[in-house]
Amino acid sequence: MIIIQSKKPKQLQEIIDKVQSLVGLNGIESVLEKFGETMVKSIQRNFDEEGRPIHWQPLKPATVKTWLRKKGIDLKGGEHIEQLGKIKIGLSDEGLAAFSGRKILQDTGFLRASINAKMIDRLTLAVRADCKYAYVHQFGSPKKNIPARPFMMVQPEDWEFFKSQVKVFLTK
Repeated sequence: MIIIQSKKPKQLQEIIDKVQSLVGLNGIESVLEKFGETMVKSIQRNFDEEGRPIHWQPLKPATVKTWLRKKGIDLKGGEHIEQLGKIKIGLSDEGLAAFSGRKILQDTGFLRASINAKMIDRLTLAVRADCKYAYVHQFGSPKKNIPARPFMMVQPEDWEFFKSQVKVFLTK
């Protein structure tokens, strides 16, 4: 399991504290639940776009070859040249068909499906990836030659949504 805190937890906490001081605690859970739903959708979009605002590093040729071998695909031939970042590798017709459309960090879909938001208590929201290898993909592993591909990121437009939800809550 991995729990990533936002780079702006202080800002979010200040908003929550302000709401609590003005109107008390009644109903704050629904605001936090909306925050959680928004964060999960934002993280899912990071997978759709293979990283945002900066795209993730492309797969290494060795990773592609290992993936194709695991799928039982013959690597001989190589009449199709695929550009993977700055490196080109040859793929057979079968390899090209299998690899076409494959998205980074989405081989089995387990990592993406493990993203969830859960209220820990009335005032604590956890957004996490319940997958044992999430940490390696989020932060990378120089030892295993895996680059960081940060997916647990909340985007600037999400902060605008959070602010608008607090304003709606305050006007009730």
